[in-house]
Amino acid sequence: MFANDVIQAAMDHARVEYPKESCGIVSGGFYYEMENIAIDKQSDFEIDAAEYLTFELDRGVDAVIHSHPDGVHCPTKADMEGQDASGVPWGIVPVDFGSPVRPFFWGDTLPVAPLLGRQFRMGIYDCYSLVRDWYRQTHGIILPVGPRDPLWWERGENIIPENFAQAGFEEIDKLDIKEGDVIIGRVLGRVENHTGVYIGNGLILHHLYDRLSRREPLGPWMKYVTRILRHKDMK
Repeated sequence: MFANDVIQAAMDHARVEYPKESCGIVSGGFYYEMENIAIDKQSDFEIDAAEYLTFELDRGVDAVIHSHPDGVHCPTKADMEGQDASGVPWGIVPVDFGSPVRPFFWGDTLPVAPLLGRQFRMGIYDCYSLVRDWYRQTHGIILPVGPRDPLWWERGENIIPENFAQAGFEEIDKLDIKEGDVIIGRVLGRVENHTGVYIGNGLILHHLYDRLSRREPLGPWMKYVTRILRHKDMK
């Protein structure tokens, strides 16, 4: 989505700043290095609010990029909250043992990725993201972003049902399922940690951890399904 020189500049900056998090702004086709003023620079970043506002007013902000030195190759809950609040795409440059790799980007202003065959990346391409993108693409219904940390379910967080309740979904009888209904299930966990959308003809669209997103028959998955939900506008 950005020219190679922008990508390379962000990667070079991440390499120089390692083991601290680098951060920068993409504006007008250029990457601008910014000072990380966070207290803990090895696990967090912060751009001076006045400097950010100057870019917003004078040049415009096309994206925010920061690095994850020896960290997760996905956004954290704080990253997702920051991106959602900014309204512009964010990118992360993973840096493993000092070697940066090409950044990945996310945000609602970017084109929706194909729903089938997605590579799993928590918070961007996971089961909830897939359902959220299906609703955006097919019905123009925007579900909450639902900021979440990696492996949130291992801490017993009920993120999936909370997001759907906030978006206006209500539980229905499992025998009344129709196209567009959402399945919620529990797969090898103590909380409801999986979701998908029923697309008709006995099929669900879903995305399992570390697998490609896919269509599969609902039948074999019913043993994991705890409830089925329907959006208030689809009754």
